[in-house]
This record gives sequence, structure tokens and C-alpha cells, in this order.
Amino acid sequence: PILSPTKQTEPKGHKPERLSSPDRVTGRDTAPADSGEGKEGIMKTALKNTLTAARRHWLRFQMASLEIQIDGMAEAIEAVDDPLLRLRIGTARAVARRELARLRAEYNSTLPAGKRVVWGWA
Repeated sequence: PILSPTKQTEPKGHKPERLSSPDRVTGRDTAPADSGEGKEGIMKTALKNTLTAARRHWLRFQMASLEIQIDGMAEAIEAVDDPLLRLRIGTARAVARRELARLRAEYNSTLPAGKRVVWGWA
């Protein structure tokens, strides 16, 4: 039988080679080499992940503190009668909101590429 040039067949009983990595397109094996760098790489990754988690917790603490501060300013504006003081509180509240937006962006940058948090209004 005549085969078309686009269709390739393999001999009967031939099994395709399975690679140990997900990089099957290029055929490269991405498993770590036995050069002794495997343990160092794992330790560096663990340290980096730990530092990132600590930074993420610190940023969440700062965000929570700013949210409490902004809520307190909203309550204070309602209780104050002086227009100049209301203006100062409003300005400080705007600065705190901007800082909160910056912290949220910094927190999002510590997350993996496909995982992002959508925030509500401050």
C-alpha cells in the first residue's frame, strides 16, 4: 500500500519512548543531574519559599492594620464637626488607601503567576 507523506507509521510491536519529564516535545529530560547540586537546589528553594511566606504574612498584617486605620478614620469623620479637621482626616484617609493599594500590589507579586487576588474597595 502507498502511504501519504504526512502519515508516518512505525513497525508493528514498536513502543514509543516515554520520557520521565513533562518536556516531551523537545525530548530533554528535566530530572536533576547527579552532580551533587540537587540538595543545594532543594535547600535554596525551601529557603526562598519560607522567606516568601514570611513576607506574605507581614504584608497581610500591614494590610489588615491599614484597613483598621481607614475604618477608624471613617468613624472619626462622622464624629468631627470642624471642616478643616474633616479635610485633614480625608486627606490622611486617601494617603492610607493609596498605601493599601501599594501593599496589595506587592502582596500579589509574591503569589505564583496564575494565582492572583481580586480586592474590593478600601
